[in-house]
Amino acid sequence: MTGEVNAWVTDRSGIAGSGHGRVMGLGLPLLATLTVSQFRAVLAHEFAHYYGGDTRLGPWVYKTQKTLLRTFQSIGSLQKFTRLMILYLMYKVVTALLHWYFNFFLVAINVVSRREEYRANELACQIAGKQPLIDGLRAIHACTSAWRGY
Repeated sequence: MTGEVNAWVTDRSGIAGSGHGRVMGLGLPLLATLTVSQFRAVLAHEFAHYYGGDTRLGPWVYKTQKTLLRTFQSIGSLQKFTRLMILYLMYKVVTALLHWYFNFFLVAINVVSRREEYRANELACQIAGKQPLIDGLRAIHACTSAWRGY
């Protein structure tokens, strides 16, 4: 249980083959916001991510994204040392290449994530029905805005 208005799933990696497993996070505010049929649709959506194998790449994607962000922060702090023209040119080339790679990485991740969400929504509609999923997603969206202010 979490304190956010969200539901999510992930695979937790263990150490030396032990301690690994699947984890589902369910926000406590969901229980007060959703009806039983809407909650069933949200659960079906999350289990569809397991069924589709969507959680296998999640930890790798998260680590890669964090590493790229830290790299950009570190490179930004090196700019003050680029007084010589050759260092300045090398700095600009490396920064441009990393920026291009980061943007390509984010676009690829967004395409894959969107496809996974559509597939999970499709399976949830087949299991719990179209209208409960639509109403549940709308309720989560509305509750998220109110919960931030609370």
